[in-house]
Amino acid sequence: MEMLATESNKWDCNGLWMMSRFDAPDGSFSGRGIGVWTAQMYLMFKLGRPDVMPSTDLGVQEGAKRIYRLDARPSPKELERIGAAWAPLRSVGAWACWRAVDDPGAGEGLLT
Repeated sequence: MEMLATESNKWDCNGLWMMSRFDAPDGSFSGRGIGVWTAQMYLMFKLGRPDVMPSTDLGVQEGAKRIYRLDARPSPKELERIGAAWAPLRSVGAWACWRAVDDPGAGEGLLT
């Protein structure tokens, strides 16, 4: 999949909406600053995809650390493993992690 800049300096994302969560965020984008994280955010927030796991997002990692009471933030690989239990609503799990960071009390009791 290739994303190209238009003359108005906006990104043309034609085709991204048809891709699965496995195809789209693979890092094969052309264009400076467009990578896996950007594709995941586009899928979640612009296209409303419910099953995207942004495992490289530091906020999601920190939120998972707080919710699961871990000693350190999980690595992207560990977060993928944790997030497997959230399928097919991994985006919702990511939102819960962000919420746990924004409001430290929000993560309390999620696992009890």
